[in-house]
Amino acid sequence: MKHSLLSLLLLLLVSSCNISDEAKELGNGYTYVGEGAPLNYIIGSHTIYPKVVGFEFDESFIVVAQEPNLEGYKSILGTDLDSPYSSYPNYLADSASLQHKLSKTDFETVRKFGPLFSALKQKDLSPENTSNDIAIREAVADSLFHNDPYYQTIFRHKRNFWIIQKEKDVLFGPFNFQQFNQQREIMGISLKLAEE
Repeated sequence: MKHSLLSLLLLLLVSSCNISDEAKELGNGYTYVGEGAPLNYIIGSHTIYPKVVGFEFDESFIVVAQEPNLEGYKSILGTDLDSPYSSYPNYLADSASLQHKLSKTDFETVRKFGPLFSALKQKDLSPENTSNDIAIREAVADSLFHNDPYYQTIFRHKRNFWIIQKEKDVLFGPFNFQQFNQQREIMGISLKLAEE
């Protein structure tokens, strides 16, 4: 649900923007969205946040080079927090019913959302998506970047590399270039990316 809605909104946004914007289908629900250098990213059940600087794909894998951009991360992740925030009360009220309405990935996102829901609720986030709501979500996203070990790892390097195994819908990374090439060889992936 989240990714379908996000994909629809992005498609509408891309079609209404200037012709330099780009959207490229990568298969299995993944799309590359190019909105200009700081806002290039890949969406799907796993998101590779801005700034995506290179990618290759085939029927089984997507490999991605990313130079993490804090402002791009805050903007896109802040938007991504809206859907699980809106769905979490329904999860609390009737998780079995919600599980039938959402994809497995979206349901797991909502199920794990409790701590973030509390943080957003304490900051008086409304369902109206006002400019104040956007600022609240971006502030919570910014806090994640400074306190969560996963995001600290992402921002530790100038360039990260990622692998999406499409059939199993698994995300591997972030890797440095050497780790990426080792993982690529282990998985038998022929797709390649440049170090810089």
